[in-house]
Amino acid sequence: LNREIPKRLSRSGEASVAATKVSGRQYLKFTLLNPDTTRDDIAAVVELIPPHGQALVKAHHLAVSTPAHA
Repeated sequence: LNREIPKRLSRSGEASVAATKVSGRQYLKFTLLNPDTTRDDIAAVVELIPPHGQALVKAHHLAVSTPAHA
């Protein structure tokens, strides 16, 4: 999911979110270049992520694993 969500967000024109791999796991990351970015701006982008992930799961019948602390 974390490899595909940034692609979907970019194609839709909604946001630009990057991905990175740490210890073999794929994560989403933000790189903030605009000093006027607010917490509300970031929250708005974060809210865009779950619907894209849910659509991918539904479309591909993917099993989703979540960390124990999630």
